Amino acid sequence: MRILQFNCLILLIISANSWTTEEQRTIEALAQRRRDELCQEQFRCVMRYIDYLKVKIPDLRRVKVGPTITKQPGRTVFDVRSSDPNYMVFLECRASGIPEPMYSWMKNDELISFTSDKRVFLSGGKLVIMNPKSGDAGRYQCRATNLMGTTLSNPAPLIAAYVGEMIRRTTDSITASMGKSTIIQCEQRKSVQPGLEYRWEKFDPNINEYMPVVESERIFIAPETGELFLNQPSVNDEGRYRCVVRNVEEQLRNENYFKWLPGEDVSVRVKAGFFSTSKPAIIYRTPTTSILRGRNLTLSCFASARKTPAYTWTLDGQAPSSKARYLNGGAKLFILNVQYSDAGAYKCTAFADDFSVSASISVTVSGKPYFSQKLPPLVDAAPGDDELIMTCQAQSDPGATYKWFFNGVEITRSSRMTPASNILQFKSPTSEDSGMYQCAAGNRYGNVLTTSQLRVIEIEPTFSRQLPIPSTHYGVEGGKIAIACSPFAVPTPRFSWTFRGRSIANTSDNHIQILPSGSLVLNNVRLSDAGEYTCSARNFAQASHAYRVIVEPAVSIANGGEKFQTVYINRSLTLPCSTANDAKMPEIEMDFIWFLNGTRIHPSPSSQQQALDE
Repeated sequence: MRILQFNCLILLIISANSWTTEEQRTIEALAQRRRDELCQEQFRCVMRYIDYLKVKIPDLRRVKVGPTITKQPGRTVFDVRSSDPNYMVFLECRASGIPEPMYSWMKNDELISFTSDKRVFLSGGKLVIMNPKSGDAGRYQCRATNLMGTTLSNPAPLIAAYVGEMIRRTTDSITASMGKSTIIQCEQRKSVQPGLEYRWEKFDPNINEYMPVVESERIFIAPETGELFLNQPSVNDEGRYRCVVRNVEEQLRNENYFKWLPGEDVSVRVKAGFFSTSKPAIIYRTPTTSILRGRNLTLSCFASARKTPAYTWTLDGQAPSSKARYLNGGAKLFILNVQYSDAGAYKCTAFADDFSVSASISVTVSGKPYFSQKLPPLVDAAPGDDELIMTCQAQSDPGATYKWFFNGVEITRSSRMTPASNILQFKSPTSEDSGMYQCAAGNRYGNVLTTSQLRVIEIEPTFSRQLPIPSTHYGVEGGKIAIACSPFAVPTPRFSWTFRGRSIANTSDNHIQILPSGSLVLNNVRLSDAGEYTCSARNFAQASHAYRVIVEPAVSIANGGEKFQTVYINRSLTLPCSTANDAKMPEIEMDFIWFLNGTRIHPSPSSQQQALDE
């Protein structure tokens, strides 16, 4: 029996036989079925590889790959007060693996029983909840399991969103003064989860409908409280207004899901008046704000003045990020996809009538962790390998704490495994330790996981599974020769080289370099470097492979032709050039370079000079 590993991370158990057309069709059919997980180009590469080895796959059921989550469940929101009898929510989860993974789900770290509550059921890997209730809110996690082990998804919150009853106004009319800014309050709600989005509407008697109030340099809606600000109100602002709200989650869903809920009418009448001062005054600014990384940020700063103010913004004394956009004449600063670099002290300054006024807004950016170093998808180790460790690294603010999982179960310190923050140390691993490992990084804003499949196996070094490589390498004196040494082995072997039976090592002048990959590099090649080189690879066993190196003298010009040539205008001229090495080294391709008055000629089809191969 032989073992073959390739880029799709599949382990094929194969035996020495011929490759048949029917088995090629079987492989191609498997690649077609696994289009989402496995690349057909990789399968074609494998078929060429197997054809070279003259082996076959006796049973595709013996191909095994641990589960990998390909579709993570995401943050999901539902309307807890929906009256639709067919209302349901979904939590998506898909995983790849061979054999096909089976799915289960956990809520708040407890396995969900699908027999106790008929409203909750599985559709493939998707979790479906019919007529969700407030008690269904929580932290959900998908589990994918096959014969190779169990993998967990990233945790996903299910949030119950609602907007409570409105608290009625104490007055249904407001009198505004032309000389002063006017503030119209939005009705409060008894209970809201998690927050509200606001807009204002004004009744249009011409069409007998309410129309949205459009913000401008003079009209402003506070996004945090819903207050409507009218600067320099005029008779055109008179009429009936109402505040309309919906759950803020609509902004995150990009769906028309939560309905707008209108408040009570309030009548606005405008009377004559004037400003008592020319100085602008800031009547609203965004309070101190904490926002999650990746969200969109809007900062507001609205000033009242006799003339419409102009606004400027700074962040810690410098211009804000280049991605910042100015809205409402500069009264709003919008930043898309906030990052940690967007945190700091923002300063808004309003200018009017040669006067200015400023306000500061402190912004902090937090976020759930993200991995700067993930686990490798596959790790092969030998039994008893005490140097085996797994390492992950996450970035976040606040900082992350780490947990490790083996087949979906948290790892605690044992005689064979020691989790220490972002490092998992193994001691004398055995085949029982083969399976799916995950590093989880989390803070109060969320958790993320990275996954690796560990196989504790031993494979002695062998050069018979290499793709065809030349056994003879040619070089030129003063040039460079590189010889690859890539045996198939688990664990990774140690390499050594000999030349004419004598051990060689790295030299201080870099004439000889043995790379960590095992490759041998000869720099500034000498004639004395010709001969037989042997690469030896050792783990628990040893194998060797020999290579022959042929070195030819440095290139010399054999015939430069006449030193002086005469040519007539508009006639062609051929200048011969050949080397003394052409006949001896047909395997080495020569490049000819010509110079004119010391400047290299770069010929092209349209140029007057052309270099011809000799």
